[in-house]
Amino acid sequence: MHPAGEEFVCLLSGQVDLILEQDGAENRVCLSTIGAYVLIPRGIWHTVKVHTPSSMLFITPGEGTQNRPRRQ
Repeated sequence: MHPAGEEFVCLLSGQVDLILEQDGAENRVCLSTIGAYVLIPRGIWHTVKVHTPSSMLFITPGEGTQNRPRRQ
């Protein structure tokens, strides 16, 4: 989660789903076409599910970035 600003994610190869947690619900955004991208709003918890070996470009405002503790 990045509280300092939006994160830009662009697919360079492969296939992934970006999973965004918004208002207690998961929203999946499938990136399967080279050049497809998503702009993740500031303050939104998110992760990536990789379906095939993939390359992605991330442009991220790093200040204040938070990682969610892993569940046991």
